[in-house]
Amino acid sequence: MKSEIESNDIKNQIIENTTKLNQINEKNTNDEITNSKLPDYCFTEYNKNYNLDKYSAKIAFDNQFNYEYFEENRYLLPISTINGIEYNPICTNGYTRLRTVKGNDYFLTQNEHSHLTPDWKFHVSVCWEDLKKCWNLVSSLCAYKSCWEGCKVMYLKENELTERGREITIYIYQHDHKFKEYSYLDERSEGFWLDLFASIEHVLEENNIKSNGLANGDLSIGRYVSLRNESFVWNKSKNEYIYPLNSDGFNAAKHRLPFRLDMFKKYRKEKEMIFFSNVDETPSSYSYFSLLFFISLKILILA
Repeated sequence: MKSEIESNDIKNQIIENTTKLNQINEKNTNDEITNSKLPDYCFTEYNKNYNLDKYSAKIAFDNQFNYEYFEENRYLLPISTINGIEYNPICTNGYTRLRTVKGNDYFLTQNEHSHLTPDWKFHVSVCWEDLKKCWNLVSSLCAYKSCWEGCKVMYLKENELTERGREITIYIYQHDHKFKEYSYLDERSEGFWLDLFASIEHVLEENNIKSNGLANGDLSIGRYVSLRNESFVWNKSKNEYIYPLNSDGFNAAKHRLPFRLDMFKKYRKEKEMIFFSNVDETPSSYSYFSLLFFISLKILILA
C-alpha cells in the first residue's frame, strides 16, 4: 500500500511539472522497479562479447520503455540515455515508438520529400500474446546495440489493424542526396545489420516467441524478421504517389538494397554463424562502392 501511494505521488509530481520528469525517474527508478516485479526473462545480465544466450530485457525495464509501462503511463514516457544515445519514447497513431533526435529528424525529412526517399525497414513478426515480451526483448537489443534509427511496436489498446507480420518495425537508414544533413557515412555496415538481424532471431527463438507469419509484400529473411522498402511509388490509376501495395513486392521503388541478401541466405543455411564479436561500425565496401559511384556521377554531370 505504501509503495502504491508513493508511486501515485510521483505521477502527480510529473503531471504538475513535466520539466522535472527526467530527475524524478532517475531518482525513483531503482525503488519503483524491483526484481520481484520483473518477469523471469529479465534477470540475466548482458555480455560485452555478444554472447546472447543469457540475453534479457533488462534495459527496457530499467529505462521504462517496456510494454507494460506504456500501458500504465500512456502520456508519461521518460527520456533515457543509453550508450550515449538519447531515447525519447512516444505513443501516437496506434504505435509506441522508441525514437532518437537523429532518427526523428530522418523521419521528418522523409515526410518533407513526400516519402519518395528510401524507406527500408526490418519487420518483426510476433503473435499478439507474445507481443509485450517480444517488444521488451527487441527494444532492449536495439538500445544495447546503439540503434539511433529507432523502432516501434503496435499499441494494442489503440491499434488492432497493423498487418500480420509487421507488429514491430526497426528502421534502416539509407542515404539519399535529398538528405542534406546526412551522408553515406551515416549508413550502417552490412555486418551491423546482419548482426542485429541474427541476434533478434536467436533471442526470440531462445525465449520461445511465436511468429505471426510473413507479412504480405515483405521479403522473408528469417523466422521472425522480414525486409521491406516502403518508399511511395507512382500509381497510374490514382495518378499520384501512394504507399506501395503488397502486390508490388518488397522493393517497389527499386532502390538499391541496404545490404547483400546472400549474407542472410548464408545465415539461414549455417545458423551457428550468427554472432560477430567485433562488428565493423564503418560503412561496408558495398556502401563505399555506392559512394564512389555517386561521386563519379556528380563529376560527369559537372563536366
